[in-house]
Order: sequence, then structure tokens, then C-alpha cells
Amino acid sequence: MLRSKTFVWLMAIVMASLACSMSGSSAPGSKGPLDSDSLATIVVGTANAAAAQTAQVDLLTGVPSAASAKATATPAPVVALIPAEGTTLEKQNDGSHIFTDFQGGYLMIVPSDWLVLRPNGQEFMNAWSLPLVSDPKFQDFLNKLQKEDPKVFRLAAADTTPEHMQEPMMSTFTVSWDRASSRTLSQEILEAENQIKILNGLKVTNTDTGTSTTRIPMGIIETSVTNTGTFYGVTMNAYQKIVVFKVRTGTVTLTLTTTPTLKDATLRDFDAMTDQVRLLP
Repeated sequence: MLRSKTFVWLMAIVMASLACSMSGSSAPGSKGPLDSDSLATIVVGTANAAAAQTAQVDLLTGVPSAASAKATATPAPVVALIPAEGTTLEKQNDGSHIFTDFQGGYLMIVPSDWLVLRPNGQEFMNAWSLPLVSDPKFQDFLNKLQKEDPKVFRLAAADTTPEHMQEPMMSTFTVSWDRASSRTLSQEILEAENQIKILNGLKVTNTDTGTSTTRIPMGIIETSVTNTGTFYGVTMNAYQKIVVFKVRTGTVTLTLTTTPTLKDATLRDFDAMTDQVRLLP
């Protein structure tokens, strides 16, 4: 369970972030551990990040983009990036990536429109030299990611489709692993839902359970985030979809964060990706 003082601290961060201005970029540095790696903390943290970015602060939640029709295929890998925390990232001929978490015991295919980064992977270091780094939204994304614990935050991706980058908030998705969780899917959903209800501006719009085409039971939480502030004079809203499933030890959480405008496009890809997650033998 999420300790109350941790939750109060997170609440304070959420409220403060709505009044903040954008933080400056910095070179990659040391990573600090999370206060908790429970699903409730991850959910609250990603909601905080979404609200923060609408007010020009950091962001670390995520989403896939328009190219998931190809995501169900598994072409031969052409590049295997440096292993990080027991994971590999393999680039395919079609530009998609296969992310394999050997410690967690699962893999997934990320569509080609997404820039995929592990917090301590070589691809994260390379991202600082991309032309995209001139965009404040992308700077915030990198600044936030470099502070995360790679034992918990396994993967992050940004929707870099040019027309999508025109939105005030960048669409992203993350993969997190709570390796100590012994809760069932129903318990995970209830715990997160109870924590979300306390947050100002964050509302649970749907909860559900189902089974992927790869026969993995999954829990689903959908939320809407309303920012009381404005971004360039525009009141910002965000949509989140959180998918959780059990692995050999603990729970994996995939979180998509996007704008209502891009919801249909990004959700279509996110659903296709999560539906094809596979557990390793």
C-alpha cells in the first residue's frame, strides 16, 4: 500500500507543478530511486507528469503513435542496443523495436513512429544529440527520464510524428515494473482507483479487466486530467490509459498519456501494442 505521507507529498507536487514554469534542460546525470514502485505511486506520478507538462513542466508518461498495424509482425532484428538492467531493444527492418525484459519475463513490439528509450540505455544518451532536443517538451521528457530508477521504469517512448509534435503536450508512454507486488489485478485496480479519486483534476473514467490475444489477463484504468492553468492561453486536458498485467514476479504497468485530440490515433496503436505483449518462457 502507498504510505500516506508519500501520497501527501505527491499531492503537493501535483499542485505545485500546475503553477511552475518550464525547467531548463541539462546533460544526462545520476538517477535517483523512486519513493515507491507500487502501481498507485506510478499512476499518481504519471498523472502528475501529465499535469506538469500542460503547465510547461516535466513529463514522463506515454503513448504509441500511428503505425501499429505493423506492430503485430516480428521481422528479423537488425540492431540490438546495449543491454540495460536485463533488457534489450532490437530495431527491426520496418523501424519498429522489440523490447525484451529478461528480468521481468515479457516482450513487446513498439511501432516505428515512437522514439524508444531505456533510462540507462545507450539510446537515451544518443537522444541528447537529436534535433528534437530543441523542443522544450522533448527536453522535459529527457530531464524527467534521466532521474528515474531503471529497475522500476523499464522503458519510455515519445510520439515523434511531426504533426503530433505540434500539440502543446507531447504524447508518451512508459513501461514500469513493480517486482515486489503480490496484489491481484483487481486489487491493483482498486488501490490505484482509490488514490486517483483523491487527486484534484484527475478523474477515473473507466476500469475493466480482459485478456489479450496472447492470453494474458490484463487490468485497465482510464483517466482524464484537467489542468486548471493554461498553456499559451489554452486550457489543457489530458487522457491516460493504464494497462497492468502480472509477470513471473510482480506487476508490469504500461501508461499512455496523450491529448484528447490525439486520443484516437494513439489509443489505436497503444491497444495494438498491449494486445500483443508476450510472456517469456
